[in-house]
Amino acid sequence: MYSTVIPPSGIFGLNPQSKMPRTSERQKVIEFLEAYAIAKEFLESSDDEECDGEDIFDDPVELLALATSRRYLQPRIEVPKSRHWLKEVLPNLDPLRYRQSMRVSRETFQFILRSIENHAVFKNNSKNKQLAVEDQLSIAMWRFGRCGNGASVMDTSSRFGVSEGMVHKATKRVITAILSLESQYLPWYSTSEKNAMKNRIYNESGFEDCVRFLDGTTIVFAVSTAS
Repeated sequence: MYSTVIPPSGIFGLNPQSKMPRTSERQKVIEFLEAYAIAKEFLESSDDEECDGEDIFDDPVELLALATSRRYLQPRIEVPKSRHWLKEVLPNLDPLRYRQSMRVSRETFQFILRSIENHAVFKNNSKNKQLAVEDQLSIAMWRFGRCGNGASVMDTSSRFGVSEGMVHKATKRVITAILSLESQYLPWYSTSEKNAMKNRIYNESGFEDCVRFLDGTTIVFAVSTAS
């Protein structure tokens, strides 16, 4: 019998304080077995006789070989999917219901699509083609307009008939593509533009050195005015 060895923090170059990509359960198991095999090799006595009853589950090296030889550690469950809503329902919604679903009009959706569809994030050298950019944008826009369970990966996956992994990828790709437009649509004002705006706001409201306003009341009063 061997005691369980827990791999220490930072093993294999991992820094627990740094931000790391999402690690799959399979990768976690492989990393643990690697650490276990190394520790076992150093800790067990060299003159211990091999136990006749030892099987694969007593040997971390055998377990490691088994884990690395399989893409999935658990049997894959076939999940029924349908893209009927994406291909047949969404395109035929009236303008109001379309806006409720995508949170933008069809015209605005097409404008966003034209702006991002040629971004490099939607291109790859794989023989497996990506989902159409229009469909990826639909997935992302659906999630952007919702919160909580309404934007969950599982619910979005069921709605659009794609895998949960595709929901993650499509959302990330669309965000990357939209952020690349920042300098084009969100530039800060030039000095002359700021001075002109400050003068206009001062003349209209009396506030000095103001550049733009946020929505809402400029000054929130605790009680209403007498008038």
